[in-house]
Amino acid sequence: MKIRTLVFLSLACLAPVTLRAQPAIPQIEPIAAVAPAPAVPPAAPPAAPPAAPPAAHTARPARPAPPPAPPTVAVPPAPLALAQAPAAPKAVPALPPVVAPAPPAPRVVGQMINVRIDVTLSDSKGTPKTLTMTVADGESGMNRTTSSLPVGLAGGDYSFNADARPSVIGNKVRLGLTADAVVPVENDKASPANSGRLGLRQSQTLILNDGESVEIARAADPVSDRAFVLTVKVTIQR
Repeated sequence: MKIRTLVFLSLACLAPVTLRAQPAIPQIEPIAAVAPAPAVPPAAPPAAPPAAPPAAHTARPARPAPPPAPPTVAVPPAPLALAQAPAAPKAVPALPPVVAPAPPAPRVVGQMINVRIDVTLSDSKGTPKTLTMTVADGESGMNRTTSSLPVGLAGGDYSFNADARPSVIGNKVRLGLTADAVVPVENDKASPANSGRLGLRQSQTLILNDGESVEIARAADPVSDRAFVLTVKVTIQR
C-alpha cells in the first residue's frame, strides 16, 4: 500500500476520539447595555507666554536730505497726426419761417366831386388878398403867389401861399389847411433903413359847412398896431 493511503486511514480512526474528548461549549450570556461616558469639556488652551519687552532700539544717524529735483521743462505737445477722425457736423439752428409782409392798405378814394377853397388875408393897412383853388374830394392842392419889389423903399420878395386837403362828409368839409404870407412893413419915415418884412404862417384842421366863410386866425404885428385876419370859405361843387 501506498503511504498516502495509510495516512488517510489513520486519520479516519482518530476523528471520533477527538470529537468526544472536547469539552462542552458554555452558553454566552447577553451583555448589558453600558451607558455612554459623560462628555469631557475640552481643555482650555495653554496661556500664551508673556510678550517680551521690546528691545531698546539704538539711535540711527539721520539720513542726509535728498538733493533738489532738477527744474522741469515744459515740453510742447506733439503735433497731431494728419489722419484724424472727421469732426461731427455742427447743429444748424432752425431759421424762423419767412413771413411775407402784409400788403399795403388800399388807398381810400374820395367821392367824384370837387371843393372850391377861398383863403383871404385881410390887412388893417391894406386891401384884402384872396387866393382860390379847386381840389377833388380826398386829394390835396397847393397855391403859390410870389412878387418882388426893387431894392429901395420896402424892396424885397413877398408871397402868399396855401396848401389844402378837403374831405367831404355830407354837407360838411373836413379841411386841412396851411397858409403863409410875407408882407412889407413900412415905418412913419419912408427910408430904406426903416423898411422891413412881416411873415405869417398858419396850419390847422377844421370843419366847415358848405358855402360858409369862417375866420380861422388873427395875428398882430409885434412892432406896430397892424393886424391880420385869415378867413376860409369852402363850396362843394356837386
